[in-house]
Amino acid sequence: MKIDCRVLILCIAVSAVFGALAGFLASQPAPESEQQLISEFYTIQNAATMSPADYLDNLQSNETKVILVDLRIKSDYEASHLVGAVNIPAQNMSTEQLVSAFKGLPQGRPILTYCYSEDCTLSQHVGLVLLRNGIYAKHLTAGWIEIQGEYPGYIISGPVPGTLNEVPANGVCGTSNNTFHC
Repeated sequence: MKIDCRVLILCIAVSAVFGALAGFLASQPAPESEQQLISEFYTIQNAATMSPADYLDNLQSNETKVILVDLRIKSDYEASHLVGAVNIPAQNMSTEQLVSAFKGLPQGRPILTYCYSEDCTLSQHVGLVLLRNGIYAKHLTAGWIEIQGEYPGYIISGPVPGTLNEVPANGVCGTSNNTFHC
């Protein structure tokens, strides 16, 4: 029985293609179950975010104090902001300016950012830029819109961060003549 060379070469080529395909498929990770995906989502989300209530608990505790950064424009920050927040108006900053501003913050303390609303992606974008430059920052799970509605007793105005001791039980702190007062 004589075997045609073309048939033999075709069989070898088809076998090689199927072998390579099988090898590729075997090297791919098994698809994760829905439960595994949900678990991974919440693990990541909890590692990268903090709620306003947790921030305020941190502010009142003996823990290492979080550095809260308000990313809104300077005039919005000075009009009112969450107590303890410093202002880095990120919207119109270059990557270099942004990284430099964050490197200027006190070292060894967790950084937490917020912007205009919980749906505002500026804080998440800044977090990614910082991550790519070796700076790790968490994202506050609420933005300014939500903070005003849910935490009015922790809002102050003026160009300084303020402290919890300076926040009155029924009012808003502020600055006049470059002096902070409540």
